[in-house]
Amino acid sequence: MTTLNYYTAAGSETDVNVFPSASAAKAAEEQEARLGDAHDRRKGNVLYSGGGAAERAVVACLSR
Repeated sequence: MTTLNYYTAAGSETDVNVFPSASAAKAAEEQEARLGDAHDRRKGNVLYSGGGAAERAVVACLSR
Protein backbone atom coordinates (compact mmCIF):
# COMPACT_ATOMS: atom_id res chain seq x y z
CA MET A 1 0.00 0.00 0.00
CA THR A 2 1.11 3.55 -0.70
CA THR A 3 -0.19 6.52 1.28
CA LEU A 4 -0.14 10.14 0.15
CA ASN A 5 -1.01 13.03 2.45
CA TYR A 6 -1.70 16.51 1.11
CA TYR A 7 -1.70 19.40 3.60
CA THR A 8 -2.74 22.99 2.97
CA ALA A 9 -1.59 26.15 4.71
CA ALA A 10 -5.13 26.49 6.07
CA GLY A 11 -4.68 23.21 7.95
CA SER A 12 -6.83 20.85 5.89
CA GLU A 13 -5.61 17.42 4.86
CA THR A 14 -6.43 15.00 2.05
CA ASP A 15 -5.37 11.37 2.41
CA VAL A 16 -5.00 8.91 -0.46
CA ASN A 17 -4.29 5.21 0.08
CA VAL A 18 -3.45 3.08 -2.96
CA PHE A 19 -3.84 -0.67 -2.42
CA PRO A 20 -2.53 -3.49 -4.60
CA SER A 21 -6.09 -4.53 -5.52
CA ALA A 22 -9.69 -3.38 -5.31
CA SER A 23 -10.46 -6.25 -2.93
CA ALA A 24 -7.69 -5.11 -0.55
CA ALA A 25 -9.08 -1.57 -0.63
CA LYS A 26 -12.59 -2.88 0.05
CA ALA A 27 -11.32 -4.93 3.00
CA ALA A 28 -9.61 -1.84 4.45
CA GLU A 29 -12.78 0.20 3.94
CA GLU A 30 -14.82 -2.45 5.78
CA GLN A 31 -12.27 -2.55 8.62
CA GLU A 32 -12.55 1.23 9.03
CA ALA A 33 -16.34 0.89 9.18
CA ARG A 34 -16.03 -1.70 11.95
CA LEU A 35 -13.81 0.75 13.87
CA GLY A 36 -16.31 3.58 13.38
CA ASP A 37 -13.95 5.51 11.11
CA ALA A 38 -15.80 5.12 7.81
CA HIS A 39 -15.25 8.52 6.20
CA ASP A 40 -13.15 7.39 3.23
CA ARG A 41 -14.53 6.97 -0.25
CA ARG A 42 -13.34 4.21 -2.53
CA LYS A 43 -12.78 3.99 -6.27
CA GLY A 44 -11.21 0.75 -7.42
CA ASN A 45 -8.07 0.12 -5.39
CA VAL A 46 -7.92 3.65 -3.91
CA LEU A 47 -9.36 5.02 -0.66
CA TYR A 48 -9.41 8.80 -0.32
CA SER A 49 -10.83 11.47 1.97
CA GLY A 50 -10.41 15.07 2.97
CA GLY A 51 -12.07 17.16 0.30
CA GLY A 52 -10.77 20.28 -1.34
CA ALA A 53 -8.74 20.72 -4.49
CA ALA A 54 -6.46 17.75 -3.78
CA GLU A 55 -9.41 15.37 -3.50
CA ARG A 56 -10.95 16.78 -6.68
CA ALA A 57 -7.66 16.13 -8.47
CA VAL A 58 -7.55 12.55 -7.18
CA VAL A 59 -11.13 11.93 -8.31
CA ALA A 60 -10.38 13.41 -11.74
CA CYS A 61 -7.37 11.10 -12.15
CA LEU A 62 -9.35 8.05 -11.04
CA SER A 63 -12.18 8.88 -13.43
CA ARG A 64 -10.01 8.66 -16.55
